[in-house]
Amino acid sequence: MGGNCYMPAESSQNKLIKECLGCLGISSIYEWDVLFFLHRHGAIIIHNSELAQLVGYENRTVSDALDKLQDRGLVASSRPNSRSELYQVSVNSHAQYKTSFQQLTRVAASREGRLILAGQLKVAAHSQVERGDHSDLE
Repeated sequence: MGGNCYMPAESSQNKLIKECLGCLGISSIYEWDVLFFLHRHGAIIIHNSELAQLVGYENRTVSDALDKLQDRGLVASSRPNSRSELYQVSVNSHAQYKTSFQQLTRVAASREGRLILAGQLKVAAHSQVERGDHSDLE
């Protein structure tokens, strides 16, 4: 994903959110919630099941979200011991993601913004169902 992923003079917050989510490749609320949780907590050493409890989703849902975030380079992980992993957001090390992520975190700072963001992700999930792509909807 190269190029400029943000549109600085967007007239519609919905369109801006959609562009930023598209740039980051985030298509589910699970992915956003895991990414935002890790962002808010910095580097964290935790087991996937503990992370799932903290964000309020099933283990498999969190594991799938982490896999997708890692595949996109949005989250980095290492295994400091056999029981847990070290997770940290790596968005800022990718110039093409940095601005989009910063804009989304600003939006997510308010209740209204979080509702708009969640609505956009529900629309994206609904579109995947219509296309027959259920990979993010387990």
